[in-house]
Amino acid sequence: LAITSVQSGKAVTAKTATTPANELAVGALIEQEGWKNKSSQRWHMVAADEGYFYIQSAANSSQCIAIAGKSIVPGSRAELAPCGADYTQWQVEFLADGTVKLANRKSTLVLDLAHGAIADHAPFAQAQWLNSDGQRFQLKPIQ
Repeated sequence: LAITSVQSGKAVTAKTATTPANELAVGALIEQEGWKNKSSQRWHMVAADEGYFYIQSAANSSQCIAIAGKSIVPGSRAELAPCGADYTQWQVEFLADGTVKLANRKSTLVLDLAHGAIADHAPFAQAQWLNSDGQRFQLKPIQ
């Protein structure tokens, strides 16, 4: 599926390395980018336990969206990390308007578009829930 920001309409994207293979590496930043149908913009929701999910990269199934340094501090960036630990798990809460909020299991903070940016390559981090458009997402199936 594609995950798009309500704030910008852009896709949640794992920043690929600047190598000839354009690989997704551990620590790759999670940022937004206009939809280009790239593998780094495709995600799988994989059940963990107790209602949590791994947001697994379609480009590298061993990598999931996580919070850098396993941090519980607001403002800590989102990045790719090996799937499995609590800081790589997310609660998907469906909101009344059909969007979702994504809350990290370890920190209980939500995925947030830094500074409400609308430009390509703006990063995602975690923040307290403020019910802002930068914290709300649409899940879109890809065919």
